[in-house]
Amino acid sequence: MLCDIQMPVMSGIDVARELHQQNSPVKVVFLSGYREFEYAQQALSYGVKSYIVKPTKYNELENVFRKLKIELDQSKGSQSPSTKVPEEKESAAPETVIAKVKSYLEQNYREATLDDAARLVHMNPYYLSKYFKKKTGENFSDYLIRVKMEKAKEFLMDVNNRTYTISEMVGYSNVKNFTRTFRKYVGKSPREFRNWE
Repeated sequence: MLCDIQMPVMSGIDVARELHQQNSPVKVVFLSGYREFEYAQQALSYGVKSYIVKPTKYNELENVFRKLKIELDQSKGSQSPSTKVPEEKESAAPETVIAKVKSYLEQNYREATLDDAARLVHMNPYYLSKYFKKKTGENFSDYLIRVKMEKAKEFLMDVNNRTYTISEMVGYSNVKNFTRTFRKYVGKSPREFRNWE
């Protein structure tokens, strides 16, 4: 569990203490500001595995969790040497994260945001942006634009839909911004695309 120290309802220290008292197998990693450094150190008594000082980079976060995974795998191996985790299960988590994000964007393209997508998969927006790019090879914003423009192309097939209406339907309050983005993506203006089709 990646946990900030300062959070509403329960602080990171409270979460670590509660898990420790319950003898929970959940491993906690703290993300904290420099001023909270000593505060984070105190939580080590509750079994917190590591702390990461903000601001940090994606690679640093990834390294911490890679080491933690190795530690957990070794622990499982010592308890049941004959048990091996299938490779497809190891990759299930990242596949699930990306699938959830893509599904969210395809269903909520009109008002979708990086912050809302990050909350959906319990990730920091900055890390989700980096993670999405790493796993899909495409920027989050570019993928969202692609979804919007593909929807716009569908809506343009109905001659009853006006351009300004379609603009609003895919989340653009300014029709000029929509037209500019559509032209950049398709190579034609919405009107030209409709006439061409």
